[in-house]
Amino acid sequence: MRKRIFAFLPTTFLLLAPLEGAEPGIVSESAETIRYREVDGTETLLTKHPRRTIVGNASFADPWFTAGGSAIGVPTVRSQQALPEQARDLPRIGVLRSLNLEKIFAMKPDLVLINANLHAHRAVRHHLIDAGIPNVALDYANFHDYIGILDLFCRLNGGSVETNSTAKRIISQVRKLTEEAARLPSPRFAVLFVASGGFVLESGDLNVPTMAEMLGGTNIARQESGRLKYSFEQLLIDDPDIILINTMGDSKALQKKFTRDLISQPAWQQLKAAKTGRVHFLPPELFLYMAGSRYPEAFLHLAKLLHPEKEFTL
Repeated sequence: MRKRIFAFLPTTFLLLAPLEGAEPGIVSESAETIRYREVDGTETLLTKHPRRTIVGNASFADPWFTAGGSAIGVPTVRSQQALPEQARDLPRIGVLRSLNLEKIFAMKPDLVLINANLHAHRAVRHHLIDAGIPNVALDYANFHDYIGILDLFCRLNGGSVETNSTAKRIISQVRKLTEEAARLPSPRFAVLFVASGGFVLESGDLNVPTMAEMLGGTNIARQESGRLKYSFEQLLIDDPDIILINTMGDSKALQKKFTRDLISQPAWQQLKAAKTGRVHFLPPELFLYMAGSRYPEAFLHLAKLLHPEKEFTL
């Protein structure tokens, strides 16, 4: 499990702090370049102020534009709402798991933002390197990753999270919520990830559990990383104080199916969370997709669910 410890530390610490193993982060910086250590330990030299950037993963678009960047291409997405407004009319370079190399090469980018966790992106990257096209592979699993990526993007575009007004607001508002929540009792929570094939338990460094832990909650998941096979019987045994449900796909249809198959069962009604009305379906626009500049809104929503006794505001 990769624990980020620098989410709210000054940017100078981000640059100078020693990194354990292959922890990603900025290694060094000059007026013209940044040397960035990727999650696999690769160090990539990036030139500042790119003018023809291709955003290979839609989740990178929000922090890239927040940082003052511009782009010439993005992947096709199911919903335009998954992209910031500035990216919605840009040329498409394929879908997330099948980027179109021919289109990318034809656009002559001076930077391509790659998802380090996707095999298809890593394969594309080999061709980019062979063609001499600058690129960087980024790991984005949770809010801590977001802050590190936002800092990198700000620096590439000639600023920092300390001078970017939107970045400062996001960090300040999230810090406020987490500090207020830290003084409250710690509810035991379960995050269920529900898709058409069933549900699993979210643990460790995934985004919703990370946010809930930052807000003072305690995850019932015993494993530190990834999505875990999980049974209804084990849920009854663990009996969390609150159940948070994240849906993948047709959210309304999945809510109906999950309610019919499980929530309506007599055994479910014996759960502590069911008895106290603390079973919540999470809005996908804030929790299925990375919230980006809407992270304060997502944290506020989650804080109110975890600590209903407290009145939170941004």
